[in-house]
Parts: sequence; C-alpha cells; structure tokens
Amino acid sequence: MGFCLDFRADGDFSYIIESEVTNTDRVPNDMVTKMIPPAEYAVFTAIGKIPDSIQASTKYIHRKWLPKSKYRHADSPEFELDDERSDNSENSEVDIYVPIVTS
Repeated sequence: MGFCLDFRADGDFSYIIESEVTNTDRVPNDMVTKMIPPAEYAVFTAIGKIPDSIQASTKYIHRKWLPKSKYRHADSPEFELDDERSDNSENSEVDIYVPIVTS
C-alpha cells in the first residue's frame, strides 16, 4: 500500500510505501513507523495504466466528487491498495481510499 499523509496548504504531501506490522520494536533505523487511526473511507477504483490512472482518479476525487458530496476530507491519511489487479497493464486496477467525515 502507498499512503499519502501530512497534507500541506500548498497541495504537497508525503508519500510512503507501507507494510503492516504488529510490533515496532525491531523496525530498521532507515524506516519510519506511523500509526494510522481508524477512519471512514470512500473507496474509488482507478482503472488504467499506472500512475496516470491514479493521478486522474485523485484529481476527480478532490476536484469534482468531494466538493459536490456531503463529505469533506478527514484529517487522516489516504491510501492506495495495490493487489493482484495492479499488474501494470493498460487495465490495472488500484483502490484509492479517501478518509471522509460528513460536512
């Protein structure tokens, strides 16, 4: 999974590749740990060539869907779920999880 977090006013954010762990006692020094709080998510599936499909879907979510929905972005990380559907073909599928709260 890839996480988008630490959103800034200028539109920049941090992006990290993650691996879920049950214990952080033995995390290597060149890696970071982040606790992701529970949240309610709107889930979208980006279909097409990566990364273009993810970027296009993210623009749609933030510029069109979110402003017209009854939700606003929660103060929590977004993440992308890559699985066996994410084969880097022209028809790859990646789920995008956007944390939401009711406006």
